[in-house]
Amino acid sequence: MLISLLFGLSITDFRPPSSRVYGWELNGGFHHLRSNHGDFSSHLYYYLESDTIEFSISGGGSYSYSTFDSSYQADLSSRVQIRSYLSNSPFFIGGMVRGSSQWDRIFGEEYRYHSFDLTLSSGVGRIRDGIYVVRALAINKILLTEGVISQELKPETILALAQLLSQRTFFLLRYERYFKYLAQRVESILEKDPAYKGKISGYCWFKIFELADNIYYRGLYELIEWERRFGIRLSLDLSAGGITKGRSGDRVGLGIDDLYGYPEIGVTLEYGYPIDLSRQLSFTASYTLSFVDTMTSHYCQLRFAYGYGIIDRYLIQPQFAVGNSWHIREGRGDWECWISPGIGFYFYLEDRISFESKGDITFYRDRTGWSGSTYLRLGVDHRIF
Repeated sequence: MLISLLFGLSITDFRPPSSRVYGWELNGGFHHLRSNHGDFSSHLYYYLESDTIEFSISGGGSYSYSTFDSSYQADLSSRVQIRSYLSNSPFFIGGMVRGSSQWDRIFGEEYRYHSFDLTLSSGVGRIRDGIYVVRALAINKILLTEGVISQELKPETILALAQLLSQRTFFLLRYERYFKYLAQRVESILEKDPAYKGKISGYCWFKIFELADNIYYRGLYELIEWERRFGIRLSLDLSAGGITKGRSGDRVGLGIDDLYGYPEIGVTLEYGYPIDLSRQLSFTASYTLSFVDTMTSHYCQLRFAYGYGIIDRYLIQPQFAVGNSWHIREGRGDWECWISPGIGFYFYLEDRISFESKGDITFYRDRTGWSGSTYLRLGVDHRIF
């Protein structure tokens, strides 16, 4: 049954709220076991997210040492990323720059490693993730079963809960005891709904933040990139990067310096369509042209995915992927194509036990002929309260 018929709303009604968080983390430690060991780290970050802009900047470093082998390791890293839509239009621009450096010393030998990446993006269209609406509906079902609400929550209450759940990462970054503040926000939303009777038990809170967020959706990101995605987006990415690595000293057998870059041009088309509360279709097509040393590579892939279940006790996820790649080095070309069908099945028994089975088989073809590989996993997960 369609979600719009059940609750008077659609997954596509969801819009991510504006969220901002910044902070500084400082950690350090020392211990003695036959020798002295210590480690120190610091991290700064700023994140801003809304329906029209995603912006993040972070940086930090770490240092660790050991007197046992006179070793140390030092790291520095930074990252800036942005994607912004132009005046609420479907067109967006963005970019990412990232750099890192590492210095190591082991038994008197010093090594260094430096890298950087730069990506410029532009495109048209939007892809949003409505999984939070499904989770809010799961919470609605839990509250109704536990007698916390007298009837179904109003559609605007469900959307407000969905927006709050989408901010969980920000609560984790901002608060040490994030559960306390997230629960307070949930209660303030429920108090505005006439169906709310008050008094949520501790076990009910556990079901809300553990079962609704994990049990019903365990495995969603394992077999395929499963999300409740909706919309269509076409993007163009121009990337470049470089790495330098080497050592200090003249030890034989280790190259002193190694410098190379890897420019890439990529085009990606993404499409997601939640058919209803239980079914999802997704499609991705991509093409990448890369240059590494003297080799030019062409890589393309098509992937179709379909999922059924989600909020019920079972979840089925079939997928079908087709790809092809060409590699040209000094005028000589090699190619490879592959076909990879796969399926995952998950079943949840009450709140305590779940079964999963998933696998895929991939067929490859190149100049030498066909070959294949298989993957299979069977698992059982049991919780004891």
